[in-house]
Amino acid sequence: MADMRKAFLADIIENIDDDAPRLVFADWLDDNGDPARAEFIRLQCKEAAAECWPTPWLAGERGASTPREAALIAEHGAEWMKEAPKWATERTPKRGIFQRGFVARVSSTGRNWQKGVAALYRRVPIEGLQLRALNDALLTALSARPEFGYLRLLGLWTRGCTPAALAQFFGSADLHRVVTLEYTLPSRGIEQLNALLASDRLGGVRSLVLSGGLFGVERFTSLAASGLAPRLRSLAIDATRLSGAAAMAFSRSRNFSELEELSMQARNLEDEGVIALAGSPYLGKLRRLHLGSSTFLDERVVQALTTSPYLTRLTDLHLDYLGARPETIGRIAESESMIHLRRLRVNKDAKCHRILKRLAERRRERGIE
Repeated sequence: MADMRKAFLADIIENIDDDAPRLVFADWLDDNGDPARAEFIRLQCKEAAAECWPTPWLAGERGASTPREAALIAEHGAEWMKEAPKWATERTPKRGIFQRGFVARVSSTGRNWQKGVAALYRRVPIEGLQLRALNDALLTALSARPEFGYLRLLGLWTRGCTPAALAQFFGSADLHRVVTLEYTLPSRGIEQLNALLASDRLGGVRSLVLSGGLFGVERFTSLAASGLAPRLRSLAIDATRLSGAAAMAFSRSRNFSELEELSMQARNLEDEGVIALAGSPYLGKLRRLHLGSSTFLDERVVQALTTSPYLTRLTDLHLDYLGARPETIGRIAESESMIHLRRLRVNKDAKCHRILKRLAERRRERGIE
């Protein structure tokens, strides 16, 4: 029986995009005394088929989407996680660690990945990797590993790497399958970002997460001018400081017009930049918007969001500011520009859910869906 399981797993890994080997394995599990795992594989495969491409919202942070999936993970998840070695899972966020029935996301140091990746892929079909504790020598050695070709999500913590080593990695590693890329930048400078943007091996990337340091006009300008920008459907920026001038430059670029999800978080997200974003005609496809700052929510920001003619497609809005009041939440939720809003979160305030529920009831009474 152990040999059969190994054969099934080898087929699943070799055909990692195809659900058929997983579903065949599920049938075999049903016939060999493991109906819970069989059900879990089928359930997650069905859910994954409905997702066009993974994003920070859909893949990186997706938890159990049904009560049954949550119950199966609660009962069996700890046992199923043992299929991967501890070094690969001990620092991996547990939310979203399972994809299509298996442990699929891991977090590893560069050294552990170098030593253990071949054995890891004999045990689990990993599709998401966060690599940390990297240096130039490790990054260069790892760039030749064929296992990168299995990944759909790749996170790189590269503050210890030079632009030359990063350019070599992005120019030679097999990244054709990567859809979501998470990239940590140094506090200042643009060379590390340009090493990423110059790569011709990231044609499949649709979701980009950039974090670290000051995000100013120079970084936004470089990103906007790249071939990657027009392909993006999701962009998340988590910076120490995000200047108003940088956000204004972003709002004026046509190259981000395909974005459906945007997250901008900084200790100081300047109000002028948020106002410019709300007034950008190039962000009319946004469905999810997350703005966060360690400052008070200014009345001008609320006014810009509630009167914007370009944010009418928003279904999810998250405002992580200081000092938001219930009446402010109500104004945002009830504005005509937020007609499709289904989820509103302001500083984790539970009142948001109740306000949206009442608003949905009033809209149904008026015949608005």
